[in-house]
Amino acid sequence: MKEGEAWHKCRLMRSALLTPFLLLALALAAMAQEPPPKLKVGFLIFPRWP
Repeated sequence: MKEGEAWHKCRLMRSALLTPFLLLALALAAMAQEPPPKLKVGFLIFPRWP
């Protein structure tokens, strides 16, 4: 094994293990927030000018 390969495999393994945990933490933080208020939309129909 070359000198840099062991470091590269260690880095790859660490990132492969940390990525799911970071995604889970972001998902939990997003679910903990309260939902945004409902948006009410209305419209009026005006008569056309001649």
